[in-house]
Amino acid sequence: MRETIYHLVTKSELRTQAKGDTYLPTRFGQDGFIHCTGDPDTVLAVANDYFSSVEEPVLVLVIETAKVTAAVRFEPPAPVEGSGTSHLEGAQLFPHIYGPLNLCSDRDRHAAGKRWSVSVARSLCDNKGVEIAMKKIGLIGGIGPESTLDYYRRTVDAFRASTTEPDYPEIVIYSANLTELMAILKTGDMAKLSDYLVEKMQALHRAGADFAAIGSNTPHVVFEEVAARSPIPLVSIVEATRQKAAGLGLKRLGLMGTLFTMQSDFYPRAFAASGMSVVVPSAESQQLIQERLFSEIELGIIKDSTREELLAIARRMVDRDAIEGIILGCTELPLILDQESYDGIPFLNTTAIHVESIVEYCRG
Repeated sequence: MRETIYHLVTKSELRTQAKGDTYLPTRFGQDGFIHCTGDPDTVLAVANDYFSSVEEPVLVLVIETAKVTAAVRFEPPAPVEGSGTSHLEGAQLFPHIYGPLNLCSDRDRHAAGKRWSVSVARSLCDNKGVEIAMKKIGLIGGIGPESTLDYYRRTVDAFRASTTEPDYPEIVIYSANLTELMAILKTGDMAKLSDYLVEKMQALHRAGADFAAIGSNTPHVVFEEVAARSPIPLVSIVEATRQKAAGLGLKRLGLMGTLFTMQSDFYPRAFAASGMSVVVPSAESQQLIQERLFSEIELGIIKDSTREELLAIARRMVDRDAIEGIILGCTELPLILDQESYDGIPFLNTTAIHVESIVEYCRG
């Protein structure tokens, strides 16, 4: 049995026929099953056979077969209505789901789906468009509030850049209490921090989020533990930043962030796996960054003098450590260091990088 199967449905049909956590198409009463295809390469053929006269966008639900609670049987395709024939190969068997589709089964897109894209689908389907159904985003925000606003704006802007319609993703934000989180961090109780974040993930799951992200670098110290216990997939800011740095060909990077982030090993450990090294500022500079973050930037106070202090720290790291780039390892830092590079040195905006990964996962 195939690990992944696909179901086409119009946007309006999905909205009206999805009831809670399950979906049942209007044709189910007539056919007794949900029509699917087992090969991403046949999705366009199915669209041309059955959706050629549809004006609205058609969504592709990508379904993990093992998570489908109803019976799945592979059977010959049904003929095209009104013609008695099908453009599909007669010998090919298609998956049919004999019961409601539990929507949690369409959470992840299979790698094979990357062989075709939205743009190709549009060119082959009479320009009506075949789109991947967007996943609902969950975000733990509030840590801090200013960067959470930045996450929201950047996510919406990413969709505005690719469509003329106000077709933005659904986003569920759990605005956590920054004081509570920092108090846990000060105790050094990582188990308690994991419990705290898993509780928030469970709340996002109950609110309907299909996947989630933590809109802050520091809590990623327990990312692996939280991801292992989370009821929904998580997108890591550290992993996204590692991939970005590797793509830029950087080998030695400086790290700025909260004192906890700079004194922890989760960034150096992740980057070392790709042959990159991460260094931090001097102890004195770390204290200055921490003070400016929590007395100014976290509160939305942006000063030119503080920007110059931070740039001076970066310049010293270039001279002392021969770094090739700077990781802005606190999601508030891009609010004050908002250029892609300074003095020819790339500054990796972890918020922007994280949002790119979140949007990519959302779109499938």
